[in-house]
Amino acid sequence: MEIHVSNVGTSKTTVLTGHKAPILGVALDPKDKYVASSSCDGTVRVWTIDDTQTVHSWNCVPVCNAFLAAKCLGRPSWQPKTGHYLAVPHGKEIRIYERETWNKVLSFSHDQVKQDFSISAYSPCGNYLAGCTSGGDICVWNVNLHTCVMSTRHDRGYRICGLAWNPGGNGEIAYCDVMGQLGTIEDCIPSASQDNSSVTQEKTMTVDDMIHLNPIDDDDDDDNENVISLDKIKAELSQPSFFGDNDKLSHAVADDDDDVESKISGVARIAPVCDLQPPFQPSSTPVHLQHRFMVWNSVGIVRCYSTEDENSVDVEFHDTSLHHALHINNFFKHTMATLTDEVLVLACEIQDEAPSKVVCVLLNSWDGSKEWSVDLPEGEEALAIAAGKGWLAVATDTRNLRLFTVAGTQREVVSLPGPVVCVAGHRNRLLTVFHNGMGLPGDQSLGFAVFSLGSGQLQVLTAFQPLSMTPKSTLKWAGFSDEGTPFTLDSAGIIRMFSRKSFWLPLCDTQAHCKGKSDHYFVLGISEKCQNVRCVLCKGSYYPPTTPRPAVAEISLKLPMCEATTEKSVMEERFWRLQLACSTTGDMCKMGLDSFNDKDALDRSIKETVIKLFALACRSGFEYRAVEICDLMPSHHVVQLAMKYASKLGKMNLADKVAEVATRKVDEREQGFQNDQVDNIYTLRYASDMESRFLPSRSMSLEESSSTYGTKVNHLLENATNASTESESLLLAATKQKKCEAQTEIKPLMSLGQKRLNPFKKSVARVESSRGLANLDALYAQQKSDKNKCNSILEQPPPPQKTKIKQTTLSALKPADSPAVRTTAKKLPTFFEWYEKEKDALAEEFPDLSASELSRQGMKRFKGSIQSDTQVPVTNSSAESQTPVPETKKRKSEEESGLHEENPPKKTITSSSSKLMAFAFKKS
Repeated sequence: MEIHVSNVGTSKTTVLTGHKAPILGVALDPKDKYVASSSCDGTVRVWTIDDTQTVHSWNCVPVCNAFLAAKCLGRPSWQPKTGHYLAVPHGKEIRIYERETWNKVLSFSHDQVKQDFSISAYSPCGNYLAGCTSGGDICVWNVNLHTCVMSTRHDRGYRICGLAWNPGGNGEIAYCDVMGQLGTIEDCIPSASQDNSSVTQEKTMTVDDMIHLNPIDDDDDDDNENVISLDKIKAELSQPSFFGDNDKLSHAVADDDDDVESKISGVARIAPVCDLQPPFQPSSTPVHLQHRFMVWNSVGIVRCYSTEDENSVDVEFHDTSLHHALHINNFFKHTMATLTDEVLVLACEIQDEAPSKVVCVLLNSWDGSKEWSVDLPEGEEALAIAAGKGWLAVATDTRNLRLFTVAGTQREVVSLPGPVVCVAGHRNRLLTVFHNGMGLPGDQSLGFAVFSLGSGQLQVLTAFQPLSMTPKSTLKWAGFSDEGTPFTLDSAGIIRMFSRKSFWLPLCDTQAHCKGKSDHYFVLGISEKCQNVRCVLCKGSYYPPTTPRPAVAEISLKLPMCEATTEKSVMEERFWRLQLACSTTGDMCKMGLDSFNDKDALDRSIKETVIKLFALACRSGFEYRAVEICDLMPSHHVVQLAMKYASKLGKMNLADKVAEVATRKVDEREQGFQNDQVDNIYTLRYASDMESRFLPSRSMSLEESSSTYGTKVNHLLENATNASTESESLLLAATKQKKCEAQTEIKPLMSLGQKRLNPFKKSVARVESSRGLANLDALYAQQKSDKNKCNSILEQPPPPQKTKIKQTTLSALKPADSPAVRTTAKKLPTFFEWYEKEKDALAEEFPDLSASELSRQGMKRFKGSIQSDTQVPVTNSSAESQTPVPETKKRKSEEESGLHEENPPKKTITSSSSKLMAFAFKKS
């Protein structure tokens, strides 16, 4: 969209480009330096003619798709002759901005005006300002006295599309409506004699005030330094009454206009005012459109038709089994709507004498009730609505957040710290966005809070915090993803997510997917599981048309990484994005809202990506970066794979560093497991105390409860000890690694003596294998076979270490049952315990070895000591010689029979002829 400015004398044409939608109006500066324009893209801009650049812009025009669909034109007007001030329509008022600084200094409005102002026009003398609204209202103000001197309305209420003053200065205004009718209004201003007298009086007061109330270099007046001057205070705080008279005052006081501006600026200083973003409904189009979307979400679509012939609301559901389509006559002129699988909520603003109303339509009520409605208190107007599972919320202009149940019961009323911008709901969560104060020039200072409304109780999940946005942007959409995570979209096209760790993350730039600069995406929903955004492409506007129905597109989420096209950045972006998705899926699995298969798939993708990152760093020669990537790996198993990859590449130094990272991760895992066990102990103790205190009918005696508690605590401690003992050498044996990968949950491993083929028969205790590295293969193979055989058998409590007297033969006596060995046997230390004691001695013996090489040398020593300690001496005891043999044979036969039961012989089917052949006579 272009603006052409032509110089009549030189025939030179300057082209101004930058608007993203059709132009609605332009105004030329009297000094031929600036041009002000309004556009359907929602902005009013000020351009420099020489540089063709935008010096300032305001978002004050309703966004629309075409010129014919625009209800508010937003046409600005410069002050005649001097151009010191610019009048811009902004909502239900006309604002006056100062030249060069572009700060708001004044605003004009009228109490009887209910529609937005569309056109502003200064009178030829500059003392009066006229404005017309989209509802046919025409107002005239005296800019010096700040009063309204005339107000009228179109007899048929048609929208005014043109407004102009008579150049003769007789106070006559000409207007044109949208039906093409031209009309005039006479005597819009007081008579000329009254006007001249008032102007003369005002001019005299202004000059006297500047001379009398603003003395120069009057610091020597010591007599009155403690005297308070009311006139001086009024002069400093009052607004200047010089609108329209600057040219006359300049001739009376000075010949240069700049001198007048400097003297007048000393009289009053007006603080800049920030334009607050008005409230809106997420996934809805502007209210001024005749055909618009009231809401479009994952449940359905709500359309509103507001024309002269029809005023209705149509509801369409994506899933027709949920509810059939609805057609509702919009008698109350509802402008807001929200839709869930339970209710349809509609709300309207205050209209004439009718209060603001909220209507709730029940979709699937079991008692047959269809809807209910409630009127807000007098003077309170609904600005935004939202609904969730069993509740609905209404935010009002009095900064109240009113909560209701879906059946109509009123709940809590929350006071918001600022004017509401929008609200959104999902299941039992409510997101509220509000103004958090006045931001920097051009910025919006917004805050947000997340509430939980489950089980009839209101809780704050996220306290009132600032909302992250792009500079010089406004909020376009806010809501929850399908998984319940808060997301936002600003006018710059950046989608942000509020992570589980309470900070905002940019996840997508929608403008990067647009082909044209004036194209935008209208967001409908976000899925973290599918990693995409459901949206509608709007060509040349921010909002989609209702007819024909636009197609829904999907945009993939993508973190804004540096050098996004390189292989390294692509894998890094994928890794962190999968981390976010895995965290969300894990939380949903804990709540029972998602399956663990999705989380396992994400875990596998994360492991593959981080291994590729490690391989890329190794191939590129960045070994220090490769070690850092190992710290990001989710488990020590992945670190071991990285260590093997580094060893295959021949990077032994890197492999040693990775081994240190793996050792640290194993220690952290064991420490975390022990902390969990301790937490379980305290939780068990607290639960037993609460049961004995609040459940007397179930409480046991003091001795029974203490014994039960002690048994449970000892059992937990034994499990923790066994787990730490069995997992102490994970890094040192590949078979141990495979065994840990096969386990699906972390639990203490049972010793081989605890696993039997038949849990109901009595047998001799098995030989406990040593904990050395020599028996790792046998340990892994035996445990794997026992796990396959005893899959459906419940775990039995560990057998006592000291058994009663057994009668066995000397040949069947096992080393662990030998009396001599039993008396002298002692618990073998683990490698970590042995290494902590012998570490100093090894360091003195081998001072040149590194830490990893020293640990390898210690492992060799530990193996030798274990083998020497596990040798069983052969002893002859009288008790052994007295053991009878038949008992052993009997037990052996029982064991063999048990084995035969496990593997019964296959039955052979023979015919009757073959059986008779056995009795046939055979010659020798």
